[in-house]
Amino acid sequence: MTHEALSWMRRFHVRQQQLHREFNIDFVSNYGRRNVIMSAAQEEFFARALQEKLRDVVANGRTGKADIHIGELNRELECKLTTPLKETGAINFNTDYATLSAKGSLDYLYVISSANFQKFCVLHFSNLTTNDFRSPSMGSRGKAAMIKRKGMQKCNVLWGEVETQNDRAIVRLQAELIAKRLGLNHDVVDAQTRMAVIESALEKDVDFVTGAPLRSRRRCAMRKMRNRLRTKPARLGMKFDSDAIRIQEKIKAIRIRPAQYSFILKGLTKK
Repeated sequence: MTHEALSWMRRFHVRQQQLHREFNIDFVSNYGRRNVIMSAAQEEFFARALQEKLRDVVANGRTGKADIHIGELNRELECKLTTPLKETGAINFNTDYATLSAKGSLDYLYVISSANFQKFCVLHFSNLTTNDFRSPSMGSRGKAAMIKRKGMQKCNVLWGEVETQNDRAIVRLQAELIAKRLGLNHDVVDAQTRMAVIESALEKDVDFVTGAPLRSRRRCAMRKMRNRLRTKPARLGMKFDSDAIRIQEKIKAIRIRPAQYSFILKGLTKK
């Protein structure tokens, strides 16, 4: 259903580009104006896709009316289209605060599109309320921004992927911890192997490098090397334990930090 609606939207976008080009108008560079035109297509095409699964689906979009009304479920669906900001890549989920206040709660269908309208992420939010949005700021014309750490708890991803920067940071730290553990194992085995070689050479009273008979100065140096290697695993273990505690503390701090989300847009595959 989602793939079908997005495919229709993309075809509509191509036709709009062709039409605007005919009149020497750039359709793509101003995302805001482009998305206003494409929002009507979003409502219409997602309604058509829903009609294949559900009864009594109507796309309206007039002031005071739901963008899509699903009679069979007695649900209203608000449709929003957004594109990452050029300057920062930030993605904003906005709503009309007064409408949401009057309705009490609403379902939302947010479509995030790439600048060229080739990749998408589609998110369905259930039962959002004004508690999930910030109060409108001065000059926002009644538009309120979603508090993502609240709203995302009510989100179902229909297309693309969503991940938290917190999770990515934790994965990186866990990978670092594993790498340090593997490094510790390697260094301990290396130290034990070298110590065994030196001990064997000392028993035979030969140089472990050249095989030549030992002189007193070289014998003393080899004994010092053996003694350092004998204590090296313990020293390496203490260093690893210190690093592991530091990494685990970082992971704990990230887990309690408010989530920061990344939205991964996905292209359309041919069916």
